[in-house]
Amino acid sequence: QIEQIPGKMFIGGLSMKTSQEHLRTYFEQYGKVLDCMLLMDKGTGKSRGFGFVTMENPEQVDFVLEKIPHYLDGKEIDCKRAVPKDPPSMDFQNQELKTKKLFVGGLPLISEEEFKKYFEQFGAVNDCVVMYDKDNNPRGFGFVTYEDEESVERVLRTYNQHQLAGKWVDCKRAKPRIPMIKGKPIEEVAASQMGQGNFSYVQNNPPTQMDNQFAFRPPSDMNGMNGFTGMTMGGMGGGMGGGMVG
Repeated sequence: QIEQIPGKMFIGGLSMKTSQEHLRTYFEQYGKVLDCMLLMDKGTGKSRGFGFVTMENPEQVDFVLEKIPHYLDGKEIDCKRAVPKDPPSMDFQNQELKTKKLFVGGLPLISEEEFKKYFEQFGAVNDCVVMYDKDNNPRGFGFVTYEDEESVERVLRTYNQHQLAGKWVDCKRAKPRIPMIKGKPIEEVAASQMGQGNFSYVQNNPPTQMDNQFAFRPPSDMNGMNGFTGMTMGGMGGGMGGGMVG
């Protein structure tokens, strides 16, 4: 169980017209506000209807909760103590895969040096990268690679507490990308196509992520390919030796 952050409240049910500044101003009547964050939708830029407020003194949170109900911009709002959820490492899917690589989402505008400096407090960093698009605009996420898996676990134990440039960032285990064909995992496509007898084995040198010398490729992709030869599964009865060219 992650330790609860003193003085932090979850504020839900907010009006779409409530700004972060107005949210802060409302709670300042109950004491000094250390931090205020209104969650916004990245696609539309509009409020998601909830946020977090951190008071200087935990007793001020008690005072706020004693004064319910609260109304802001004509709407009753929901005020609760912020209870940290279990970090992603507690999820069933993540229990199986420990890794040295960390995904960090929701990044503000920071340099890679600042990015690396923050995460070095959890362990020795081998590499870190902030991702940019083709126009050199930050994509809002990055990766940190540690020397050991335990460093990633240390980050996840304080999942709700990571802030860069005053903004909370989302830290998760980096998951390996699954090779895809037309939006489907390669294993799923291979299984279905092999059952229909219309998939090709294609020699591919150097080896691919299939960890051998062969990669699955639909017959339609064979047209115009130089240096790749193969045969359909239906033609394998004639012997692989006659179908492969060295």
